[in-house]
Amino acid sequence: MKILVKENQYNLLMEQVGLDDFMSKVSEVYPDSVYAMEKISDFIKKSNCQRIEFRDFNYPAAGVSLHDRVLINNNVLRSDFSFFLFVLFHEIAHQYQFKKYGIDVMYKIYTGEISLDKAAKFVKDVEDVADEFGIRKVRQIQSLYGDKIKLNSSSLVKPYKNMPLSTLKNMISHIINLLKHNNYKDITDISEIMYNHIKK
Repeated sequence: MKILVKENQYNLLMEQVGLDDFMSKVSEVYPDSVYAMEKISDFIKKSNCQRIEFRDFNYPAAGVSLHDRVLINNNVLRSDFSFFLFVLFHEIAHQYQFKKYGIDVMYKIYTGEISLDKAAKFVKDVEDVADEFGIRKVRQIQSLYGDKIKLNSSSLVKPYKNMPLSTLKNMISHIINLLKHNNYKDITDISEIMYNHIKK
């Protein structure tokens, strides 16, 4: 007898690829996370994040959010739980931005469709929002589970707050050149090329 899975059920399963392994690793490194596990897991699911995983990175970034997955650098697991949560919520915030703006808008900064100045300004804006969002979510977890989980949101900084646009322009130019070198054709190519470039 065949078991038929409705499309929305199938999509829900696809949205959760890697989530169980990811959360298992989190609970292993941060035992106190068990108290907030359901809250964190639900937050990730609601973002429509299709895949989430820990990876070793080729360069010193804490995390990366692409339209079809979120990557968290294994090095982050050496930090305290507050910083890990900030990185996770920051990257998941980008998933919500992909939902809000659409994949084309989020990736057009790398296609040459807009000027480097506008691209850098857009990146600065979305990163600033993600920073604010990450800190706000850590504080929320702190207020909900502060008697069970030790968090210190006051020590968190906003990495993009004082980052000059020239630095962002250099980062964007690097990715544009990477895509050209790999002869990208569409947005799915952008995600795959960046994924292969990031992971070790």
